Amino acid sequence: MKRRDFLRTLGGAGLMAGLPGLGLKQAMAEDIGAYTEGPLLFVIKAGGGMQQTAFCDPKEGAYWGQGANARKAGKVGDFYYAPVADNAAFFEKYHRDMLVINGMILGTNAHGAGSYVQQSGYTSSGAPFLSALFAKINGAGLPMPWLTPPGSGRLANGGLVPATITPTGADLKGLASAGAAHVPESHISILRRFQTERGESLIDGHALPFAANKIGHLNDARNNSKLLQHLAGFMPEKFSDPIHLQLVAMQAGVTVAGYSRLGGFDTHGMTPNSGYGLFSGLTRHVDYVWRRAEELGIADRLLVHITSDVGREIEGRKHYTVASTVLMAKNKSWTGRVVGTSGENFKPTRMNPVTLQPEANGVVITPAHVQRTMRRLLGIDGHELCRKYEFKDPEIDLLNPKYSSPQYV
Repeated sequence: MKRRDFLRTLGGAGLMAGLPGLGLKQAMAEDIGAYTEGPLLFVIKAGGGMQQTAFCDPKEGAYWGQGANARKAGKVGDFYYAPVADNAAFFEKYHRDMLVINGMILGTNAHGAGSYVQQSGYTSSGAPFLSALFAKINGAGLPMPWLTPPGSGRLANGGLVPATITPTGADLKGLASAGAAHVPESHISILRRFQTERGESLIDGHALPFAANKIGHLNDARNNSKLLQHLAGFMPEKFSDPIHLQLVAMQAGVTVAGYSRLGGFDTHGMTPNSGYGLFSGLTRHVDYVWRRAEELGIADRLLVHITSDVGREIEGRKHYTVASTVLMAKNKSWTGRVVGTSGENFKPTRMNPVTLQPEANGVVITPAHVQRTMRRLLGIDGHELCRKYEFKDPEIDLLNPKYSSPQYV
């Protein structure tokens, strides 16, 4: 495939707009190696407001605990879970790999603001989602550092790394083989040298950062063609879905962050006989990510964040500012625990920042604490970009395996 055809294919697959602009002359680097070591991030969002009392923070005031057919919460390890959908099988299989965070105070009950604060730690706009921070720090220069499926909605990148829409399997195969040109490598090297010189002169001639970044995106597309060829060696014959594509791209080292969204959790019309089937979809979705990751040999590097936007009150109909979130990873000392509590009456509950036990003068967990914890797990907490977007919330060590919080059912 010719160079111009390669770039046209990028544009057709929506990749040109999503390729990472490194900024100014940094974008002119010749080649970057594949990201084959280090952590990977996959965010799964239950869009619409996950009812945590039907999942990991069970309360018997929920519909499943009422009436003649009332059920008791299930328990495995240190976890109580709601006895609905496929929760029992899911918690039995994965409880050792989970850090459940309950009683998280969002500071909002609006969908957009809740989604933003849960994925950035900030209640005001301007800060990037963690995926964008991580993709910029560990994936700068990769062809597709942050992959998302079509229809993901607005994802805050803070001007760091635009999310790339996951192409179809056919498009991705075309991109991976795009560098198999019938042009001698010596000729390509000469072309690259002239492209670099031309790009540098264009960057020097533009005072506007926007224009310079666009030039950076173009040169990233040119300079990263070898990594897309590298991807060809990992391509299976058939692709199942965007999640499979994202995880294969992670395996190949051209992607560091993935994203998936399940809709339908805006359950204003919840009744005793509806809504809980959503959680079968969620748990099967999470299970699928882990099974694919195991199959591809990247499970031990993966950090999965199960998030949402608003929380839900006990019965699931109304928005609530108290929410839950879950972190998952394999073979870690900090998993198999519950931290944070919504108390006996499903209310914001303060706790000791060390022992994580309820305490009248303690602190409450916020998304900022969760985001700070994930930065630490991903090994980027000391980076200058993270310092730029630091949090003012008091420190809470959510990873200390010595301490857990009680669950009140």
